[in-house]
Amino acid sequence: MNRKRGIVQQESVQILGIINITPDSFYDGGKYPDTESVIRDIRNKIDAGADWIDIGACSTRPLAKPVSVNEECERLKILEDIRAAFPDIKISLDTYRAEVARFAVDAYSIDMINDISGLEDPEMAAFISEYQMPYVLTFSDGPINVPRKTDFKADALIAKMLDFFKSQLDLLPQDLILLDLGFGFNKSLNDNYILLKHLDSALIFNRPILAGISRKRMVYEPLNTYPTSALNGTTALNTIALWKGARWLRVHDVREAYEVAQLITKLQNA
Repeated sequence: MNRKRGIVQQESVQILGIINITPDSFYDGGKYPDTESVIRDIRNKIDAGADWIDIGACSTRPLAKPVSVNEECERLKILEDIRAAFPDIKISLDTYRAEVARFAVDAYSIDMINDISGLEDPEMAAFISEYQMPYVLTFSDGPINVPRKTDFKADALIAKMLDFFKSQLDLLPQDLILLDLGFGFNKSLNDNYILLKHLDSALIFNRPILAGISRKRMVYEPLNTYPTSALNGTTALNTIALWKGARWLRVHDVREAYEVAQLITKLQNA
């Protein structure tokens, strides 16, 4: 299957609609009992304004037990039905394993790899360079699914983030890279807010920034609520992320994110 992959630099804000085909994701695990329910939700997300679908087959929620490579690839065979139903939709694959990424690109011509581990797999950088794949490089500072309870001081955390991106970008074809500050992954609650407050500091790399805040602990814990009640808080923080310079949003709730993007763009262009 030959496809022209989507470029990462876009004029408009890009909305990635989340599809987690896992039984144990923190918010929508087990949401899709069959292929028809996946296709229906993708159609709804496209109708609501999604530019991309971000599909994941291995949960990375805190303390989740990873599935085997074979199981992750087996779950991703649903991509054959997704491609048949939506031949033109751009698909981002949420995986941190180069072997899984290679399988999905070869079999289903995935358009981008969204790796929340920050190149934890030593084979990933070589794969991205070989295939010239658009790639989301995520700031990571430890095991991806173990939350940290101790806080960094703001200056130290920002310096660590900038040093991380500088060193990892040297391993990758930089014109194909998006940056993700890694909200929720091995970060304390306060770390997440420091990174959001200083998100614009990552603009020095001249790469698009993706914000993945949707319904995470940084939203619902300060509000003393749950992921299921975190839409309003998510919308508020997505608004801040866009105002600080993010151009891509990875979200469960596409319509709300699309509307925020339209209004922020209007304000920025006023």
